[in-house]
Amino acid sequence: HIRPGRVLQVVDNQGVIKASCCGLFSDVDEPDKLPPVYQFSFGGANNFYMPHEDEEIWVLFFDDNP
Repeated sequence: HIRPGRVLQVVDNQGVIKASCCGLFSDVDEPDKLPPVYQFSFGGANNFYMPHEDEEIWVLFFDDNP
């Protein structure tokens, strides 16, 4: 599944974030209590984008992967 989301907090310089995502993670929750969201590389190991707070993102998730 893929859903729209928004970056709430940038956790580290590796691109790990905390995010809101419709139906998954609320934007009213404290970011520290949300699970980390990791980047997915679509074009190989050399593709990297540093996310910024309040950016819109797409969140890819699987029902069988908690």
